[in-house]
Amino acid sequence: MAHFDIRVEVLQDPTSSRAGLASALNELRIPRRGSTLLYQAVRECSESRTRKQAGRKALVVLSDGFDANSKTSIFTAIEYAQRADAIIYSIPFRREEPLKYSPVFPMVEMYNTQGERAMRRLALETGGAYFEVSKDNPIEKIYASIEEQLRNQYSIGYTPERKDAGGLFRQIRLAARQPGMLVQTRAGYYVE
Repeated sequence: MAHFDIRVEVLQDPTSSRAGLASALNELRIPRRGSTLLYQAVRECSESRTRKQAGRKALVVLSDGFDANSKTSIFTAIEYAQRADAIIYSIPFRREEPLKYSPVFPMVEMYNTQGERAMRRLALETGGAYFEVSKDNPIEKIYASIEEQLRNQYSIGYTPERKDAGGLFRQIRLAARQPGMLVQTRAGYYVE
């Protein structure tokens, strides 16, 4: 678990301990200065934590999706997640929308739209999923869905014939022959 406001800081390494997660949640604070280093956090967590882990790897990102002051672009953040073989599950927290006649309404609407696009892109290009919290889809149900998806994944691998393209991104497309089957995969992979 990491926070990514004015700095990126890991509060809890991957764990199955509810007490450890609760303790890390209690450490979260709202900083006085506004900043959201979302893309930098995805990059750093993918590079320093996730890439070293064996097995399935997922990042659950809870954010409004609006990045401010990162030294990393969304493209680079996605690249690092893909290189770490990490799936991103995005759960947006939107800013409360003011009344439509309020002078700040257009700016808040722009933040929400830009944030939603970023959160959807992070999920789509890493093979994850985008979830919206609502009355019918509370956060508990979303976490249960993520858990179910992670338990029911299949991993498919192959060795490319040409290995001369080290460092390049190769797009992949995967389809099921059986109608009605859902195939969810990342956009591609990097040749190492």
